[in-house]
Amino acid sequence: MGSFRDIANAPVTADQLRRVVELSTSADQLSENPSPVELLATIEFAEDALCELAIPAILFRLDALSSLICCEALPGWVARSAEDGFVLIDDAVFEAAAKAPLYRPGGGYSASFNEPEFLELTLRLAQADGHA
Repeated sequence: MGSFRDIANAPVTADQLRRVVELSTSADQLSENPSPVELLATIEFAEDALCELAIPAILFRLDALSSLICCEALPGWVARSAEDGFVLIDDAVFEAAAKAPLYRPGGGYSASFNEPEFLELTLRLAQADGHA
């Protein structure tokens, strides 16, 4: 695996992020080792012509997005379904998650987005697409 900087700069698309999330919510049974999302990303993109850093880049970006969702930092862009517990995510959020700079707080093994930067980028992308 490359350096964090290499992974953070690896090209990732909103569609790739969306596909892994959709797979993870539709899978019947998932193993815990490796993580379900890692397993799904590996299976989904094994035959795609992606750079070797794409899978860790997807995982880091989804982890950072998950953190923002869990701390309810995306009001108006994310909605929880009361019936089944699913989270509805606006397309602009996936676009921002694919493009926003990744940070590594404290030099650890996790990644995060800067919340104000992420929200600003999400709004800009939604406005450009006519959905703000």
